Amino acid sequence: MAFPISRRGLAIAAIPLAVAALAALRRSPAEAQQTPPSTPVLTLADWPMSESATRGRVVYERWCAGCHGDDGRGQGPAARHLDPLPRDFQAGRIKFRSTPQGSLPLAEDLIATITRGLPGSSMPEFRLLPDPHKRDVAEYVIALVQFGRAARAAEALARGGESREAILRDNLKDWLAEAAADRASVRPVAVGPEPADDAASRARGKALYLEKCHNCHGESGRGDGSAAGNLRDALDANILPRDFTRGSLRGGDAPEDVFRRLRTGIDGTPMPAYTLSDQDTWDLVHYAMSFRSAAGKGGAKGGSK
Repeated sequence: MAFPISRRGLAIAAIPLAVAALAALRRSPAEAQQTPPSTPVLTLADWPMSESATRGRVVYERWCAGCHGDDGRGQGPAARHLDPLPRDFQAGRIKFRSTPQGSLPLAEDLIATITRGLPGSSMPEFRLLPDPHKRDVAEYVIALVQFGRAARAAEALARGGESREAILRDNLKDWLAEAAADRASVRPVAVGPEPADDAASRARGKALYLEKCHNCHGESGRGDGSAAGNLRDALDANILPRDFTRGSLRGGDAPEDVFRRLRTGIDGTPMPAYTLSDQDTWDLVHYAMSFRSAAGKGGAKGGSK
């Protein structure tokens, strides 16, 4: 498969592979000789994929597996050197989505992340990767999310004593049908028209912020609220709230991106989804973004939101 990409694009995209190679060299003999895990009940070979996802697997193996692992579990050879850890796609916790909390992402959500990267993390931008390849790898990631759900169900049945053959015979067709229906039904959250970003909106937003956000993000928006040092993510790793005054927001810097974060939450983190009216949501967006306009964008700060 040809990958028409410039030297700059290759340099950017090769970052995870370079880190992966270094990680492989650093593995101890004991690590290298570890017994491979037992074969799972449901394997990727059992899970039919679309033509796009099948092409995407080739792209993924070339540019993504060094960090995210061959099977998308976030356990590539470079993973132990990275903070935050690479995403475990099979776990299904996709942070930056336009869809409701706990839902599948849209391919467009993943394409946006692939294109811009995640500032302040080890996930680089792949702006120069051809658009068809971005879409294909996004489809493959969605397939991994759906496969992971079925694989967990299969493991639960196996723990109950059922054989692999019986599990696949009795359930695989239904799991595939459920996956197709889930994919067909997913819709982005609605983003209402943005009202004026004026003093009145920011004043209302400040009241909401002090009610819902300041314990984590701090009264000045610097990520230094009273709860900031005690937050853990789904992997029980320490996670820092976003400092709104510095750096790029990982889910996108546009007001509508922040609106979506409030509506969808950030799966796998303490950031919840808020059920607010459009007006209240926009007021909160305007106030939160006022920290950025007041302080300037400055340098990026660490953290996982």
